[in-house]
Amino acid sequence: MRLEDIGSEFQGAALGDSRRNKRLERIALELARSPGLSFPEAMGSEGQLEGLYRFLNNDEVTFETVHAPHAEQTRSRCLAHEQVLVLHDTTILKFNGDREGLGRIHEAGGALGFLLHASLAVTPTRLPLGVLRAET
Repeated sequence: MRLEDIGSEFQGAALGDSRRNKRLERIALELARSPGLSFPEAMGSEGQLEGLYRFLNNDEVTFETVHAPHAEQTRSRCLAHEQVLVLHDTTILKFNGDREGLGRIHEAGGALGFLLHASLAVTPTRLPLGVLRAET
């Protein structure tokens, strides 16, 4: 997949407003351009950063509604292959500072964060197809 196509991975998200869907596509592209950057660095301007935070704080925006179109695109890619492997992994995601909604993770020395269990679809030749499911 080309970087320019990242936004299309999220087309059709059920976010209640077409402007929110377009913002999701823009956010995905900006974050994909520099995945190692923080949100303030990746967004490039105060206005774009404020838009990201408003987007994330919107009640219509949930992990499930954001992930659903990607999962559907992944399912479609899987159907194009005779054999697909689904790899499972649980990862500890740790964050600095005091952030609302995070818990203490015993395995990470009491750091704040959460566990993420992801199911990644790949071909036998290790071509990644996408994340079919993810649970926190």
